[in-house]
Amino acid sequence: MMAERPQDMTREFHTLFGLFASERPTVPPTHVRRGRARLIGEEAAELVAELLAGLPYQELSAAYNEIVLLFRDRARPPAGQFSLARMAKESGDLQVAVAGGAVEGGFDLDEATAAVHAANMTKADPDGPTWDEHGKVLKGAGYRPADLSGVVGR
Repeated sequence: MMAERPQDMTREFHTLFGLFASERPTVPPTHVRRGRARLIGEEAAELVAELLAGLPYQELSAAYNEIVLLFRDRARPPAGQFSLARMAKESGDLQVAVAGGAVEGGFDLDEATAAVHAANMTKADPDGPTWDEHGKVLKGAGYRPADLSGVVGR
């Protein structure tokens, strides 16, 4: 039975690969939060690169500079302790921003997510998963890239 909600698909992935998951609101351990921040940064960088692909050099350079300044100015934790409520709020904001890109691109984000999830589930190797030094699950020998032809029609 395939999970339908993106969060349920992600939980399935976490379960398969033995990654941290919680059934109730919980402050994740510091190393888990740091790994998640790095993964979000990596995926955001890849999406930004695609969004800016094909721009003339000056426009591309200006756009990258704006993004670097955003990270410099906004990617500082607020004073005080970690807040699960702030994490939830910013996660929601990020999801809305990504969904906006799908609306602008005219594709079904849930279908794209399902295709990526199906590909991610092929990262498993018979000998067990392997991780990079940051805890990211690496692609195994049986990995198959996501097939998005049915999502974007190309």
